[in-house]
Amino acid sequence: MKAEIINNRIVLYSDLRDDTLIFDNMIIPGKKLFVYFSTSLQDNIFPLSTKELLEKFNLNDDEKRKLERLRNKERLKKKNSKTGEFHIIEEIFN
Repeated sequence: MKAEIINNRIVLYSDLRDDTLIFDNMIIPGKKLFVYFSTSLQDNIFPLSTKELLEKFNLNDDEKRKLERLRNKERLKKKNSKTGEFHIIEEIFN
């Protein structure tokens, strides 16, 4: 696991894991990105989820709406293909 993004409000960690599927004699290789967060490098690390973010951060109403939109579009744990930044950092924590 590596610290991916660190700013004044959140630390994101990414972990690329093997996600190979095996069906009878067929193997489909793959990788899956797991994303975690903490409020600082010294804080506990939690899985990146809407529930955990709402519990750990005092988000304002606008930030909560943005978080809900990201969750609904399944972009909470994804990077923007144009900028290479996590959508959650661009939308909420910048």
